[in-house]
Amino acid sequence: MSASFTLREMLPSDAPALTQLMENDPESPGMSMTTRFLVDPYLAWKALKPDSVGVVAEAPGVEGLIGTATVSFEDTQFEGRVLPGASLENLKVHHEHRGQGIGAALAQWRVDKARERFGDEGVICTGTSSENTASLATMKKWCKQFVGPLKGSPRGPRFDQPEPPGGITFRSIEAGDMPQVIEKANRFYADYNLYTPISTEKMNTLLQKVYHYPIAVDSSGQIVAGAMISLRGQLMVDEFRNVPPEMEGQIPPDHRLRLLEAAYLWFDQPTVAQALWEHIAWEFRDRANAFMINYDPRSPVAAAFPAAFMPMQLEVMLAVSGPTIMDDQKWVSGFLRG
Repeated sequence: MSASFTLREMLPSDAPALTQLMENDPESPGMSMTTRFLVDPYLAWKALKPDSVGVVAEAPGVEGLIGTATVSFEDTQFEGRVLPGASLENLKVHHEHRGQGIGAALAQWRVDKARERFGDEGVICTGTSSENTASLATMKKWCKQFVGPLKGSPRGPRFDQPEPPGGITFRSIEAGDMPQVIEKANRFYADYNLYTPISTEKMNTLLQKVYHYPIAVDSSGQIVAGAMISLRGQLMVDEFRNVPPEMEGQIPPDHRLRLLEAAYLWFDQPTVAQALWEHIAWEFRDRANAFMINYDPRSPVAAAFPAAFMPMQLEVMLAVSGPTIMDDQKWVSGFLRG
């Protein structure tokens, strides 16, 4: 146990120690989950959020790292304006060094880094399970309000090819599609808080190996739905241990979750959005074994995911600190994790 620690900015050379920290969880009598990296953790987090910075905690006489966290930067809509935004993610403290204020210090380092970049005229946000009381208590130290909950709808892959609605075809976005997609997506989310507006530059930056953008096209060539997806499971997997019998049918047989996440879904008709989601579960069935999308259950996006269509629901609370108090009656955008 360490009584003192220091923080510094994460370096690419920290990758081996980050792997050890993130994967070194103790055995527990109940079901537990550990993230296993398939690539260098530093590069994995940079692939998911290119404009990000990490922090690590070290202690005298202790080999390796005892904590880490990241903060990523993207513009975000907030009360009718587009402001600089920061997302706080990936906080982890070694199990032997918890209860010493390390988690709170890592969280504050990220908040300070965000304030360094944009002062008080920006938005800081993070999310956690509505049941994670420890994280919610830490967030209260810096956030101005909690928003939510957002709904998360997980599902498995689809192994039979779905039949698209009449006249609809699905494909990946192409360069010539960008103006139409950008205009329609940004218009769909114009009244949402915490939405990250898309641009050609942003799309070109993200649409590499990890991110994809499937679209739905009607018989006249109009794009009528789209979504950004992240193949998170190509970078890391979530491994479950001590799985009870009643949970066996709810997680993959090998107990390793290879996740695809979707966000910023827009559409002209909810039925087309549902069909696009089914297509994604089919098209990417060999690259992911779990599919997740989160959304504000009060918003039009929820029309694409009625309870009968997505019976399993998770809840995420958002902690937000902006230049003013956000109108909690406004719809909130879903997000992709770093």
